[in-house]
Amino acid sequence: HSQKKLDGADLIEFRNRFNLPLTDEQATSLAFYKPAEDSAEMQYLRRHRQQLSAAPCPGARRCARPCPCRPSPATRSLRCRPPARR
Repeated sequence: HSQKKLDGADLIEFRNRFNLPLTDEQATSLAFYKPAEDSAEMQYLRRHRQQLSAAPCPGARRCARPCPCRPSPATRSLRCRPPARR
């Protein structure tokens, strides 16, 4: 968790642990790995991204509730409501 950098042997161990199809050179040079477009991994990602984009955010609200405004001497210069436009 707190280790910032991995050496070559650690990177190869990581590659082997997660069964990534990378050569030793690709693993030690930190090459980006992207599965094939028609792979099971990409189908899984697309399916779940579609589900997430269709669902609303659980904490999102369309309208905010008004905040109560209590005038005080310290906030006298602040207004509770914006001035009416002319």
